[in-house]
Amino acid sequence: MKKLWIGIGILTAGVTLFIMPIIIAANTNAALKDGNFRYIPGTVFFITTITL
Repeated sequence: MKKLWIGIGILTAGVTLFIMPIIIAANTNAALKDGNFRYIPGTVFFITTITL
């Protein structure tokens, strides 16, 4: 019975690790299309001016 629960736990972790990056990528792409750059988690934008 213990092996069954370990197998279910591994399966759940695997599915979660497979699906989460897809969800994060979809949210990032949606935010970029809407122009809501400040709502993209984990990103920092630097605005610089190049003077020659």
